[in-house]
Amino acid sequence: MFYMIMGLLGGVGAFLFGVKLMSDSVENLADRGMKKMFGKIGNNRLVGVGVGTAVTALIQSSSVTTVMVVGFVNAGMFTLLQATTIIMGANIGTTITAQIAALSFAGGTISVSAVAVVLTFVGIMMVMLSKRDKVRSIGTLLGGLGLIFIGLGLMSTSMSGMADSVARLIRVVTNPFILLLIGLLATALLQSSSAVTAIILVLAGEGVFVGNTTLFLIIGTNIGTCITALLSSIGTNSNARRAAIIHLMFNVLGAIIFFIPLLFWKSFMQVTFARWFSAPQTQIAMFHTFFNVFCTCVFLPVSQMFVKLANWVINDRPDASQTQLSYIDDRFLSTPSIALTQAVKEISRMSDVAMRGVDIAVNAFMNRDNSNNHQVQYMYQQVSAYNDRITIYLVKVSSNLDVVEGEKEVTSLHGVLSDIMRVSDLSLNIARYVDRVLEKDLVLTDSVNVEVAQLYQEIVKMYELTMRTLSTRNHNLLAQVDCVEDKVDQLRKQFSLNHIRRLNDGECNPQSGGLYNNLLSNLERIADHICFVAHSIEEY
Repeated sequence: MFYMIMGLLGGVGAFLFGVKLMSDSVENLADRGMKKMFGKIGNNRLVGVGVGTAVTALIQSSSVTTVMVVGFVNAGMFTLLQATTIIMGANIGTTITAQIAALSFAGGTISVSAVAVVLTFVGIMMVMLSKRDKVRSIGTLLGGLGLIFIGLGLMSTSMSGMADSVARLIRVVTNPFILLLIGLLATALLQSSSAVTAIILVLAGEGVFVGNTTLFLIIGTNIGTCITALLSSIGTNSNARRAAIIHLMFNVLGAIIFFIPLLFWKSFMQVTFARWFSAPQTQIAMFHTFFNVFCTCVFLPVSQMFVKLANWVINDRPDASQTQLSYIDDRFLSTPSIALTQAVKEISRMSDVAMRGVDIAVNAFMNRDNSNNHQVQYMYQQVSAYNDRITIYLVKVSSNLDVVEGEKEVTSLHGVLSDIMRVSDLSLNIARYVDRVLEKDLVLTDSVNVEVAQLYQEIVKMYELTMRTLSTRNHNLLAQVDCVEDKVDQLRKQFSLNHIRRLNDGECNPQSGGLYNNLLSNLERIADHICFVAHSIEEY
């Protein structure tokens, strides 16, 4: 018995490790593709279901998809309605794992175990011998698929010796509520409905289950898989917690819809799936798919109802997240391309704060009013906090990258953070010039204000172009950025000469000469750093 239990545990471990390898390799292969799929979701509910199904079928884990969705909602990328449709699709996509597992028991002229060993060997050789990331990812995918079948084989072998004992236990535990609870708890414990379903398929092959018994276990696994999303929603904003609640409500209501009829329709399995498919494992896999497709068809037209219920369960309350990061979330780290896209959005938000500080400082100079200088200092502190937290996030992203191109983008974004920090530093300098003008009662003519306003207008134009360049990665915009930057340089030289003339004509205090030139120099340097940010896209 001891060796049988060890064999079962080893089989479960091999199965889970195979699923993990497949998930990781598919994420590497389809990283950009998944980002595009998520980006196509609009208000079309069928598209949301399709994307949820496709992504989950690819990465072989509804838990990962749902956790990502919670992260997207937390970052404000998805509405609750969009999240609801994706979650419905994820429930369909996760049944693919059961279908793959059922194949290993389908029989045929070719031994599935032999194919599994060959797949694993070929996959390992590709990983060991190839230096190309794409080939290595394909090798990992094949190795993972082979390990899934090997794990199922180990479980089947170990369970064959325990089949009689387990069958006697199952016959004792005939209460459908207890069976559902067993499926729920086992899934919550293993954090994988796929592993629990695989064990159920193995037991079914040994003739352990009779009638609807196995169906109550399958329904329980569907509820148990919600635990991961619920745990991931801890510490998130209200909408993210609502997304996790919607996942739970969808699966619980679906379970109720099937559970009650199955209590009274004792021969459901015999007159439906058992009649249509000969292998018991295929019967269960097909029921699993039918269960989730049916629930999606029933609930999709009334998906707005789930949103309203979630809003009622979790009321809005004052949220401290207003001072927190809005876009980046550790849940995106498993998909680096999405994580980097979110990081760029957060960096854009950080740069807006930096430019707001510059705007306040420049207006303070033109109005000769330092009453708002404390706001410039506050903006600088915010930018500094952004810099620290985004830097930490980029380090985490870097540790999850497997390709050189992604590492180049991370390095480039570190440089962007540095440039934005320098812009914020320079806003403090401008604020200090305002203090000096007032302390020394320096005289500056209206012409100075006109020049500063004209120079700053060009900087704002350059900043808007740069933000478009950064978000769209449109290299064609760089020429426009450079053109404005050249104009800023020319204006700075011209205005410096103009001020020298004003000093010679006695229009301004002699002491104002150095200060105004320093101001012009600071504005030019702000433009330089903004230009550097735009050209950062050339590095990846």
